[in-house]
Amino acid sequence: MKLPFFSHLFSAEKKTLKTPESLLLKRLRSVAVVNDNTLYKNTTVYHHTQSYTIPLMMLDTNYGLYLFEKKEWSYDELKNATIEKAHNQQSSNQTLSYQNTHKIIRQKFNELTHNDGVALHNFLLMENLNNDEYEHLSDDFKQLLPKDRVIFSDSSPQEITAKLTSLTPLHEKFTHDEIMGNLLIQYTIIDDEGKLHCASQEQKTLIDAEIGYKDILRAKVGTGKSSALLLKALLFKLQNKNKNVTIIKPTQLAADLAKQKLLAMVEHAIVEVDLSTIAIVTPKQFTTKDDLVLCDDANLLNPLTLAHICEIQKNKPLLLVNATETPITFNFTERFRKDNRHITFLETSPYAKTLQHINKLLQSNDAKDIVVISNSDTKIKLQEDLEYFIEDKALLLDSSKGLIDQEMNCIILTTYDDIVGLTMKHLIMLDCCEVDDETKLEYAYEMASQSVTLFYNKECPALERLKEIYEDTKE
Repeated sequence: MKLPFFSHLFSAEKKTLKTPESLLLKRLRSVAVVNDNTLYKNTTVYHHTQSYTIPLMMLDTNYGLYLFEKKEWSYDELKNATIEKAHNQQSSNQTLSYQNTHKIIRQKFNELTHNDGVALHNFLLMENLNNDEYEHLSDDFKQLLPKDRVIFSDSSPQEITAKLTSLTPLHEKFTHDEIMGNLLIQYTIIDDEGKLHCASQEQKTLIDAEIGYKDILRAKVGTGKSSALLLKALLFKLQNKNKNVTIIKPTQLAADLAKQKLLAMVEHAIVEVDLSTIAIVTPKQFTTKDDLVLCDDANLLNPLTLAHICEIQKNKPLLLVNATETPITFNFTERFRKDNRHITFLETSPYAKTLQHINKLLQSNDAKDIVVISNSDTKIKLQEDLEYFIEDKALLLDSSKGLIDQEMNCIILTTYDDIVGLTMKHLIMLDCCEVDDETKLEYAYEMASQSVTLFYNKECPALERLKEIYEDTKE
């Protein structure tokens, strides 16, 4: 066997390389678990108009990204091989140069973070060559294929770990989300503060799945289902440039907020997507079937409205989120991000205490970071008193209106029926005992990133339920 092209072992191939679930791959998975690393198989990196599939890689936040290439060569094939060294090859490390992959990863990191990102390390998986057989190969072959960069068929998990950790540790440490959030944009959620969060496995399953004619996603409050839908739409467009997708949101405000978030995702991703082919509409605005329809918060829609949507999209891909129908196709149970919020339950004079608490929050926060949820009467009275006593503008939020019709750069006053799509740092909840559906209270709680304060003048079952789930402070 003649190998004049040996220095290009790691060049891109037109066809996606499929890595089987071999014993060696299973050992790699066990190494990833034991060392708290993450293994990625057949993962695509998108950049501008390009896409590149990496067959197998592992992230170790202490050392960087390991890139693995699999070869089927056996000892019988290699023992009589003639090796012609490529010109300009200066070291054995350059032999294992996954050149195209390195290039696209470096470009991605440079444009997003203005640096090269983490270190990249190349390894060759030899499924049909063991340690002893390698020792009997020619010295020239060993020079081109250094032993410390080869994982053999009989390499134990301990041996694999030793090779992976023999490299130079990273001088600057990055979190998993900081690294993969900039590389795998199809799985990256950006929060209101611009921080990156990688999708959970439950979310990835939905994002990667092919949607059927009527699939159901059941998602608990706080599991990031709305963000996952946006990523699903984005990946669908990256994979199907000539197709259209529609996301249905319950209100105009929720639709506008989703458009704003999608735009932020696309700008971060550095990919070319025709946003005019991703429609985000209300149920009334959905009139014709599309290549893919994602209906968020289907449980909040009128049954007749939902039936009409299903009829329009009949026999075309449709995903209904939290519809009461069965069977369930996808299920989100994991909380999207770590809960660092501080929640306070205080039995007091709710109205007066709310004014005091807002005044206190304004000393260290912007007005736009504060939202108060109550019934309609309390909302109107609060607006009048806030402008008189605190001299700060407050918006009476109307979810039937879009962003262009409402100035949201101020304190927001809303009801439990108008909160879909909102996020804020600090939330004040009033009139909880008047809410007809306890899930609205849970939904409201999940909107805040820093603090939730509930003021009430009497106990009720709904409050007791919230205390059981969330309480960490009593005053």
